[in-house]
Amino acid sequence: NLSDGSCLLVSSFGDPLRQGDKFGILLNLTQSEMKVYFFLNDKPLGLAFHLQAPYPKPLFPIVGFTYSGKATITRSQQIPTSLDRQAAQFTDIEGHWKLVDYPQHSDCTGFKFHLFKQEANTFSLSTSVINHLSCKLQYDPSTNKWHHQDAISTMMGGDSESMRKEGIINHLIAHIQTIEPQGQKLVITSTDGDKVVLERYTPDAPQAHTKNVFSNED
Repeated sequence: NLSDGSCLLVSSFGDPLRQGDKFGILLNLTQSEMKVYFFLNDKPLGLAFHLQAPYPKPLFPIVGFTYSGKATITRSQQIPTSLDRQAAQFTDIEGHWKLVDYPQHSDCTGFKFHLFKQEANTFSLSTSVINHLSCKLQYDPSTNKWHHQDAISTMMGGDSESMRKEGIINHLIAHIQTIEPQGQKLVITSTDGDKVVLERYTPDAPQAHTKNVFSNED
């Protein structure tokens, strides 16, 4: 997420930082504008801030922690050759998926699912209807079946039709039995016998923040 130090500016700009990660910042200043590019483990995340003057001078990097932590700041002598974010490449069942076929509930297509490996045979699955829904999926190689664990949901309300669809999607997630990749598609079968098809897609890259965070104007 991008923040000005007190509030959220852009959500889901990059993955959460973990111990051992290398986070890079490239600051490009002219008399009229400031551009800030971010990098994670030498991979470009793209343009994060694009602000018009005025801005304070000089500028220094600062690291803050919600809890205890330690970081080392060094100045790089090399300018990255690539600044633009590259679309992540996924294989097998990992990645971003859009529900394109649900024969039992044809009005519940279009929802987006995000499936990522956490450790051996364990994946995180998330989606959103009204609420953000997430869980862990544990794969059992001996039975070729999946098990749903640690479901989490936000608690917002919505109109009755949207909440009905959310109930259907939530039920599907809770009863996943098999997951089968078929090229750029993913076929999920539930313990109820429902079979849905998801299609791989590439999310749009997050946009840079352009409102001057140094200005006192609302």
